[in-house]
Parts: sequence; structure tokens; C-alpha cells
Amino acid sequence: MLEAEQNRRKKQLLHETIQELFPVLVHMERVIVEYALPLSSISDQDVLEAADLLSQAYATESRGVIYEPSAANPLAQALFRDLRSSLEQERKRLAEAGFNIKADQLQNCAEALKAEIRYHLRSSTKPDDYLKFAARNHPDVAGKKGGDGLIVSV
Repeated sequence: MLEAEQNRRKKQLLHETIQELFPVLVHMERVIVEYALPLSSISDQDVLEAADLLSQAYATESRGVIYEPSAANPLAQALFRDLRSSLEQERKRLAEAGFNIKADQLQNCAEALKAEIRYHLRSSTKPDDYLKFAARNHPDVAGKKGGDGLIVSV
């Protein structure tokens, strides 16, 4: 019963995060598409690993510790750096406009992103189903020439 209650609360928190910080999630997705566009070898699993690093970084920041996790996977590590840098720029821009985003809110965004990626990993046999979904959400980015990377019909 306790586990069911924890799962319910986790789902509620994800729902609230999506409602409150939807523009931040869209921003994260856009950064992912921009990063993946020129790459042919990136997979949803790489993106999930980067999102997990992001979650770890903001979890420790919310406890008052600045921590930059690292991965053995260079694609995930580079995407993590791009996401983190872009989110920090967005965070600064929003703070100047009077909207402060806390580290735990960004951790929740990373967890929501991970849930979305896991959904695509479970529901498809394609290794890039989430990436193609994200690219369809950003046709302005996906329509750019990206070499031999992410191919999406929009």
C-alpha cells in the first residue's frame, strides 16, 4: 500500500511539473533535437542517460552541493552539458524577468523527461522513437539540414 501511495504521489508531482513548467520542458526537448540533428548514432538510451545526469546534478544542487556528474558515454555526457548550459541560461533569463526556477523544479523537469523517454523505450522497438517524436514537435529545428543524422518526416 505504501508503494502504491508513493507511485501516486510521484505521478502527481510529474503532472504538476508538466503543468507549471511546460515551457522549460519544451526548451529541453528543443535542445535535445538541436543536439541530435547532425548525429546518426544517438539513441533514446543516450538521451535517457543525459536526462539522468541532469536529474542527479539538480538533485545535489537542491541540497546545496554543486556537482557535475559524468558518464562514460560521450554522447550522453555532451548532451548533458548542452542541456545544463542551456537551462542555466534560460534560468538566468527567467530570473531577470522575476520568475525564479529552483533546482528541485529542474530536477522534476528532468524526471518528467525521463518518464517520457522511458514510455517511448517501452512502447517501441525503434531505438530513436523518442527522438523522432521530439523532432516532430519542433519542425522548425528538425527541418534544418542536419547531415546524416536524425531523419524525420514532418
